[in-house]
Amino acid sequence: MEQKELYKKIVQQAQQNAALNGIALNEKTEKLKLQHNFNVHEALVFQATIEGKIQGSHQTQKGLNILSRQPAFKTILVSEVKVWHLIPKQVTDCILTLYHTVPKYAHGNDSTITLRASDYAPNEFAALVVFLKLQSTWPDALAWRQEAGEDALGGVPEDDMEGTMGVDMKGGTEGDK
Repeated sequence: MEQKELYKKIVQQAQQNAALNGIALNEKTEKLKLQHNFNVHEALVFQATIEGKIQGSHQTQKGLNILSRQPAFKTILVSEVKVWHLIPKQVTDCILTLYHTVPKYAHGNDSTITLRASDYAPNEFAALVVFLKLQSTWPDALAWRQEAGEDALGGVPEDDMEGTMGVDMKGGTEGDK
């Protein structure tokens, strides 16, 4: 085979593989929705891949690590730690444990992901909120809500999270709509 023909065939196969990966990710996301049982961290990584926020197919933890290095994540993190009086490094350190912590609380999530502050340590809860607020800025964001009581994260936040306690979130904060 001539070199140009071989190159053309390789490019075609790469495009087909990319299309198949996209189909597989969409199917996995749809399966999660149909099961009405979201594993928050897996849903985030699948959605990030579908939205093109991270490239390639990643293990869940690696995908979370990549997302946490994005400038938008850091911006949201600064805001959240200020609201909840937390230390940024302690929140980001929790990212490494989310893969093992989150599956314990996957049950009970339906087509709207529900984060319950009572299920997580304050820094873990804050890290998850940052990830979900980040994905809320994406075009096809997953719907989510948080349930936080007065004792969550050490008390009521200064600004009540812009009035989002227990309110469904999709595509940004309530104040953005």
